[in-house]
Amino acid sequence: MLDGHPDQLRWLQENPDGWGNAVDEVLRHQSPVQLTLRIALRETEVAGKRFLPGHGILLYLGGANRDPAVFTDPGAFDVTRPNADQHLAFSAGVHFCLGASLARLETAVALRTLYERHPGLHVAGRPERRETRVLRGFERLPVRTTARVAA
Repeated sequence: MLDGHPDQLRWLQENPDGWGNAVDEVLRHQSPVQLTLRIALRETEVAGKRFLPGHGILLYLGGANRDPAVFTDPGAFDVTRPNADQHLAFSAGVHFCLGASLARLETAVALRTLYERHPGLHVAGRPERRETRVLRGFERLPVRTTARVAA
């Protein structure tokens, strides 16, 4: 995402405290978990559709993360988005990922460190996504960089 949005990367390099929010914006914009299944425990209605106990409900989290009722200009990638953390990449409620806080922190520290050490990092080839519909990710993401010269 940052390779395709150099203005956003520049902003992060000038404002390193923004990495945490940037991680949430990446998760919102390119959610690794695209869909999940829930089973109705009791008769319920969702968006005018009735579900009986035992019915499966397929939830498209990637689509929910682009909901214009929640996110202004939802298709735009903006690391300064004030409500980026309202994404559903880690699910919600009783299904919320217990490791979400740690994953956010580790990713923010790793990306900040990576770009501090390799400010010229960029995609250098054709990315190959994993062949799966549920968990998005890359099989291969070739990059090129030059290490920062030590002072």
